[in-house]
Amino acid sequence: MRIEFDNIPNTFTPNGDGMNDYWLPVSPEVNAEITIIDKNGTIVTKFNTQDKPEGWDGNYDNGKPAPNDSYWAIIRFPNERISKKVVNLIR
Repeated sequence: MRIEFDNIPNTFTPNGDGMNDYWLPVSPEVNAEITIIDKNGTIVTKFNTQDKPEGWDGNYDNGKPAPNDSYWAIIRFPNERISKKVVNLIR
């Protein structure tokens, strides 16, 4: 399956209104490991798309909401391909 990263939204709004509350750069059927990193280089969350098919909810792994900001998303595919994308969180 070819992934077109130009078509992936780079902004999401996890505010509980049911629209754009999660960010997932690939289909849940694609087995990919997603790591979200803040501007200080701290890992915010790390998950596999098959374990968390809804995507990133805008929280740290400890459940604390991440602040409005831009984050790096590193997407690792099973074939060792790695892609990076900036994602903006706006609450």
